[in-house]
Amino acid sequence: MMESDLASIAAEPASAPKLELYGAKLEQALQSGDPTDLKAFIDHGTQVCLRIALERLLPRAVSYDAQVAALREALSAAYERAGRWSEAAGSLAGVDDGGADAPGALERSVRVADLYLRGGDAAAAEQYVKKAAQQAQSCADAGLLLRYRACQARVLDARCRFLEAATAFLELSREPALESTSDALEALAAAVRCAVLSAAGARRSRLLARLVKDDRTARLPTRALLEKVALERLLSDRAEVASFAATLAPHQRATADDVPGAPTVLARAVLEHNLESASRLFTRVTVPGLARLLGVSPAEAERAAARMALEGRLAAEIDQVAGVIEFGGHPGPAALRDQALQDACVLASSLADRIGKGVGAVQGVGAVQARA
Repeated sequence: MMESDLASIAAEPASAPKLELYGAKLEQALQSGDPTDLKAFIDHGTQVCLRIALERLLPRAVSYDAQVAALREALSAAYERAGRWSEAAGSLAGVDDGGADAPGALERSVRVADLYLRGGDAAAAEQYVKKAAQQAQSCADAGLLLRYRACQARVLDARCRFLEAATAFLELSREPALESTSDALEALAAAVRCAVLSAAGARRSRLLARLVKDDRTARLPTRALLEKVALERLLSDRAEVASFAATLAPHQRATADDVPGAPTVLARAVLEHNLESASRLFTRVTVPGLARLLGVSPAEAERAAARMALEGRLAAEIDQVAGVIEFGGHPGPAALRDQALQDACVLASSLADRIGKGVGAVQGVGAVQARA
């Protein structure tokens, strides 16, 4: 209530009425005896003062770049305390980082990306993670690099690139610095969620096999579901699927496509998984029979099978005239080429990250030896 009233006062065009209104609100906060109201008033006053100071300095930013940077940092911190994540990110993003190798550039980019993620703007967060990727190549701070990788994994997850996110979270969970902490188990749980939600196919199957062999997953409540998915068993227990759905973040429960009536991300993942499982059980099945097995309409079953086959994720041939699907064929040359290219890109990205870390570590050792 106090925050909304103060925001309304700030929107007033005239300055004279604002002083009176602010005075009345301060009196109200003091008389109410509620420390929350008083804190809200102080935080709002801090933000207003910092904004005014920043507005007056910006025309002379070239001469007062250090002061402008300090004001932006302070304003970002004030917005962050108030839970205004996107505004906090915007204020901090305005600080001139001085180039990829400038001190504090990587830390600032990671903070901006994290604030945008908290504000629900995954697209903006991704831009700063990409910026941080260049800055990370010359960083020798292991703790900061770990924060960058965690932020990168969260961005991949938020952008619904679940297979890449699951791989990033799994590698993060195996970091020696996190091995014996709750953060490692949290990263592993995130890897399992993203792996289950990722598109069915050979790469997903390989990742699920790695996860199910990880003894630490026995401590996760999703272990039973993970085993079923990894062993390509049908997910027919609705209560089990609903229990898994309760662990998902809002973006993971959203619709898979921006069209009316589109299934949720989880519903599509379950449908594709069950379709892949069915391909292991049958060599030939009618579309209506497959639809009954999957619990969807014949049209939905046929569309899903066609999509997966076209993308090279399911070896199947569809006879629409006879209403029959035959499993066990081989993906076409184009699908195989696309899959090989995608795997090569993922491997190249992973190697580039590792080389970047190695260069950063060598530079860090060189700097220490030089000082010695």
